[in-house]
Amino acid sequence: MDSINLINGSRQKTKFAKNIQIFHTTKGIQKSGMENYEDSIKEITETIRFNPRDFKLYFDRAILMVRTGDFEGARRDFKLSENCHRNSDIEIEDYPVL
Repeated sequence: MDSINLINGSRQKTKFAKNIQIFHTTKGIQKSGMENYEDSIKEITETIRFNPRDFKLYFDRAILMVRTGDFEGARRDFKLSENCHRNSDIEIEDYPVL
């Protein structure tokens, strides 16, 4: 019975983390649509905390950093995005293009 509770608890934590990711990603998109890039960067950064291997999040944050003039931060995130992509099973055709 304890192993079933552990499995259910693990599933609930995973589902919660996924919901938090969706929440912060959605808020980030909304804020960038209003040209509130600084707050959008904060939301995407929060999403990265839950999914640090998602190359698309780093790419999106890099684009936002370019819009705020943080070119060094953007350069770092583009590099992180590239590194995460290399370590994923995503085909090159699926990599975002400017």
